[in-house]
Amino acid sequence: MNKTPRKTDNNSTGKSQDPPDGKTLAVSVLRNTCIWFTVLSLCILLVTLLSSTIDDTSSSAYLRVSRFLLLLPFAFCAALAGEVRRSALPAVARGILHPLISLSGFILFVYLPVNLEQAHTPAKTLLWILAVLVVYLVGFFIYLGVRRTRNRKKAADTPYQSQFRPRQ
Repeated sequence: MNKTPRKTDNNSTGKSQDPPDGKTLAVSVLRNTCIWFTVLSLCILLVTLLSSTIDDTSSSAYLRVSRFLLLLPFAFCAALAGEVRRSALPAVARGILHPLISLSGFILFVYLPVNLEQAHTPAKTLLWILAVLVVYLVGFFIYLGVRRTRNRKKAADTPYQSQFRPRQ
C-alpha cells in the first residue's frame, strides 16, 4: 500500500500544516464512524450475551432496533470529536469542542432515549449526566498522563542540538 506521508512541521504535536480537503475529511469521518459503530455494537452484543442465560429472553429488551440504530449517530459524533481532536484548531477550541461533541452525542443518542422509556426523575438524570462527565474527565486525564509520559520519553531519547551558533 503506497501512502503519501503527511506534511508536518517540526513541532512535537505533529499537526498537519495544511487542513485536509473536504473529501479526505469526509472519508476519514465515515471510516471512523464505521469503526466506532462496529466496536460499540460488538461490545453491546457481547455484554448482552454474557449477561443473559440460555433460557432468559429478557435480554432482548436491550437489543431493540431503535436503540441499536441510535448507536450510528453516536458513532458519528465520536468520529467527529476525534477529527476535532486531531485538527489544527487552536488548543482552546479543540479542548471545548471535543467534550461538547462527544458528551452531547452520548446524551442525545444514548442516554435520553433510555431515559424517555424509563421516565427517570430530573435528579436521577442530572446524576447520570454528571457521572458520564466524571468518566469522561477520568479518561481525559489518563490520556493526558500517557501523552505527557510519551513526550518526555521522546524528548529524553532525542539528542541535544544547540539552538545557537557557536561564537567564533
